[in-house]
Formats: sequence, C-alpha cells, structure tokens
Amino acid sequence: MGTFPTAIREFGEEFVVMQLKRHAADYAPDETYYKSAVLRDIINAENVIQRFHREPAKDRRAFAAWVVLRTR
Repeated sequence: MGTFPTAIREFGEEFVVMQLKRHAADYAPDETYYKSAVLRDIINAENVIQRFHREPAKDRRAFAAWVVLRTR
C-alpha cells in the first residue's frame, strides 16, 4: 500500500482500525465504551474520509481495485 498517496493510505489504515473496534463492540458486550472516545473516533473517521475524497479519482479507483484484487 506504500505507493498510494498519504490520504489513501490513512483511509485504509483507519478502515482497519474502525473495523476492529466494531467487531470488538459486536462480540465483547462486557466492554465499556465512553461517549467522548466514540465521538473522537467518529470525527477522525469523517476527517479521513474527507481527505480520501479529495484525492484524484484515478488514485481512489486504483486503491479500490487493489483492495478487491490483492492476494490475501
């Protein structure tokens, strides 16, 4: 993922972090979540998404193709 612009790399990294947090919330019901931390995560995710959308469409499309076609 190192060849993508910074904003696209940050989007990919943040997506993984937020997905892990969502899974934890789904499968660890005894976990405590604080409103301030959740709001901070939401603001951070919104900012990352906005920066992602400011990148050229060709880079966003290349990233989408990379996500779908990469070997896992």
